[in-house]
Amino acid sequence: MKISIIITVYNREKTIARCMESVLNQDCGDYELIVVDDGSTDGTPHIVRSYEGAYLSRLRILRQANGGVAAARNAGLAAAEGEYVTYLDSDDYMLDGALPRLIAAACEGDYDQIVYDARTLLPDGSESVFPPFHDGVKLHEGDISAQELLLTNPCPWNRLMRRELFRQVFGAKEAFPRGAWYEDLATIPLLAVACGKARYIAQPVICYDQSGASIMRHRGYDPHFDDIFPACDRLRKALSFRFPRETEYLVWEHLLVTGGKRYLACRRRALMKRCAEYMEQYYPSWQENTLVQAEPEKKVMLARLICSRKYLTLKLLGK
Repeated sequence: MKISIIITVYNREKTIARCMESVLNQDCGDYELIVVDDGSTDGTPHIVRSYEGAYLSRLRILRQANGGVAAARNAGLAAAEGEYVTYLDSDDYMLDGALPRLIAAACEGDYDQIVYDARTLLPDGSESVFPPFHDGVKLHEGDISAQELLLTNPCPWNRLMRRELFRQVFGAKEAFPRGAWYEDLATIPLLAVACGKARYIAQPVICYDQSGASIMRHRGYDPHFDDIFPACDRLRKALSFRFPRETEYLVWEHLLVTGGKRYLACRRRALMKRCAEYMEQYYPSWQENTLVQAEPEKKVMLARLICSRKYLTLKLLGK
């Protein structure tokens, strides 16, 4: 069984060597590392190419004009030859011994997806465990259902995915929507439609380095914040019929709570109102959703205040 690990990179000369070596130093069998350089203009291309000679049989390097992370993810997936694929962000790294564990787990049960924990490295140097599930979800290690799979954070790096799932769901079309943020939210949950068996491993596999360089840590308003709306439309249209409760929850979590907080931070009341109106149109009974009810009360209260347009209260709470 072969695994394809895809690293997408753009101007990460300070971290790309650590990221690549964390994979190339894994002591295991058949895998390939695909590095997609999305038009880097710093020293990244030189660093990536420096590994070619020593790892010729396992390393493939793709270089393309800058097209964004979705375009890079699509290019890596199109080039992959493994039965399973996973992604690794260029500022993160794989933990020692993680790849052999993943291969063994996939072979053991012929799973379509395996999700796993990460170890979070915080800016102050401290560490914590980053489980793949949202706040209100508590699951034990072992087999999980498609419904439970939908309750995982939609990251391409916290799971091993059978490559055939992408073909079954997206056919010949590109999986990740180009030029948009929230491309992972718009793509990863849809794989649950074709997923038969899935498993959760309660062990960290990668180190998730929460640097301030992430585009999603943007402090001011960016028009790409509004990509959350078409991402949620894609989820709603693809998943609502089969997974109504889980889809409502995903939209609540990512549009109303996370999106609402992001708009609150940059004082975009009209867009906070748009989030509330979206929920009123498509999910007017979201407060009755048992998954929402299991979330921390602070998050639920935030969602209520956004929906009731209590902007002054939100502002005071924000302080």
